[in-house]
Amino acid sequence: MKFLRSAGLVVVGIAIGMVVSIRAGAAGAPQQPGAGTRLVITQAGGAQTPTNVPGQALYFIKDSKSGGCWLGAAGVGGGLALTAAPAGACD
Repeated sequence: MKFLRSAGLVVVGIAIGMVVSIRAGAAGAPQQPGAGTRLVITQAGGAQTPTNVPGQALYFIKDSKSGGCWLGAAGVGGGLALTAAPAGACD
């Protein structure tokens, strides 16, 4: 019976230590502005949208994690076309 009590106290101590270390690690991590946003979408400035397709707009889509950059065209009916763009275009 003494062995079970000792083993139980060790397990409880390990669990408390894990919780404290996880909470301390999360609190000490520096927060960057916009850290939760991975895709940044901006409208393409100065781009000419086709006049024959009403409601179409051009957007630059940047993946902040990988650094990828795409040019997207949102069309009528919710369609979206993507193509790769140079990395400097999204800056």
